[in-house]
Amino acid sequence: MSKKEAYQEKMEAQLEKWRAEIEKFKAQAKETKADATIEYHQQLSELTDKQNAAEQKLQELNRAGTESWEELKVGVDNAVTALQQSFDRIKQKMQAVS
Repeated sequence: MSKKEAYQEKMEAQLEKWRAEIEKFKAQAKETKADATIEYHQQLSELTDKQNAAEQKLQELNRAGTESWEELKVGVDNAVTALQQSFDRIKQKMQAVS
């Protein structure tokens, strides 16, 4: 397995894990008080947008040749970092409510 393929698999697995967690957060948000619901839905929307951006970057990397994938890896890493930070923020808030 090439470094590119190993990296792709790792990122795809992480995105799948976050996708499941986002769905869990959405279910929890339905149970929150009305005043907090709007904030959670905004945060979940932001989280979903960042996940979509990370997935788009990963798709670009998937299409890249072996010579240019290292350059695209930086974009994937940045998108995943932004997603991780958003994920951590909302996870803290959701755990505080539970």
